[in-house]
Amino acid sequence: MLDILDKIRGIFPGPRDDQETRYFKITVFLIAGVLVVVSLITVIIFYVNIEGEEQTLVPNVTSTLDDQIDLLEAIQKLQEKGLYPSIQVRNSSQFPRNAIIEQKPNPGTVVKAGRQILLTVSRGSVIDRVGNYVGKNFQEVKLELDSLFSSGEKALLQIQTVQYEVSEKPFGVILQQEPRPGTNIIENRTSYLTLIVSKGQADNTVIAEDYTGHNYKSVLTRLVSQNIPFIVEISEIQNDFLPGQVVSQLPNPNTEILTNTFVQLKINKPVKLENGNHFGIFEYTMERKEIPVDIKLSAKNDDGTKELLSMQHPGGKITIPYELPSETILSLYIFDEKVTEEIITMDDN
Repeated sequence: MLDILDKIRGIFPGPRDDQETRYFKITVFLIAGVLVVVSLITVIIFYVNIEGEEQTLVPNVTSTLDDQIDLLEAIQKLQEKGLYPSIQVRNSSQFPRNAIIEQKPNPGTVVKAGRQILLTVSRGSVIDRVGNYVGKNFQEVKLELDSLFSSGEKALLQIQTVQYEVSEKPFGVILQQEPRPGTNIIENRTSYLTLIVSKGQADNTVIAEDYTGHNYKSVLTRLVSQNIPFIVEISEIQNDFLPGQVVSQLPNPNTEILTNTFVQLKINKPVKLENGNHFGIFEYTMERKEIPVDIKLSAKNDDGTKELLSMQHPGGKITIPYELPSETILSLYIFDEKVTEEIITMDDN
């Protein structure tokens, strides 16, 4: 036992140590002591940070339609709870500029003091005055207004009444509007537009020509040039006509029709197509339009991209025949916005 105690005493500096050994032991113990003290301080700070933070309740700083809370008021409420804001902005037609639209975490959530609370702040309505729409195409203006307000958000400017007048201006051009351009739009209240739209110089009538016996491609080229909509169907084989020719039509030849009247064509199915092409009919149905809209069908394959058809269309059923190779991608655009596409397969032959 005494031997063990002597060995322990020998670890510490003593009078029997020479000067060099004594300094060495003192240095080692000083370094060890500093390390112990630093470790204790680190542990204490760690537990203070982990367990010592005060918890607080997230206040409700979100606006309602009846009670608007602006950004400064929200920041003050958060700071009273030891919380800090992180801000993002968004257009809103329901809340004025600087009103708080949303917050995360939700009100009533228990969090630690010092946490950031995400606030979505209104930038106000995306539109505050009535624009000048005279001279513009009606359908383009309608799409523009529809795109200003997100789904579920109150539209501050809507088209309510559309009247048509004979005019030298092209069909669909807006001639007059009410309210006048520059009229202020009141926040959270819908303003309604009345538009007078040109229907052209006459009643927009044309003569349906005799298309029977002609190749469907030349017939469609003629109809597209006049913006006359059409529906193409495959007929049972008519031996009196060649493959690809129109075998019947409605309305009858030499009938006066409105330009938005559909011409129905039945054709003999083309056969013996060149270069391994496939014949088919692209089909799509869109809602009817008050004013014809610009549509375009394009085809993309190994040879590149080409436009098959471009015209103004009143909506309804769209049928466009094609002779193209397999794996070609057909894309339909309305006002340069792609609405659908399909890939030609072997089954289309």
